[in-house]
Amino acid sequence: MITSILLATQNSSALSSIINSQIDLVIDKLGKLNDPLSNEITTNKPAVTEAYSALQQLVPYLKVDMTSALGVLITYQDNDGD
Repeated sequence: MITSILLATQNSSALSSIINSQIDLVIDKLGKLNDPLSNEITTNKPAVTEAYSALQQLVPYLKVDMTSALGVLITYQDNDGD
């Protein structure tokens, strides 16, 4: 089943390569931030926004494209006991 993600493509590029590249970009953006994050938000907002945007671009690759390539069905269900 893992081979299906290796064979999956998006815009003629391997989905695994796209996901790995996006993860590398996220790591790079997060590596440019200093501790504590609360201070970075107030003093270096553009870099924080770039890191957030990179993370947001990764979400559909993982939640939609990868799960589709693996044939995984994600169901969202409210089970709070109502």
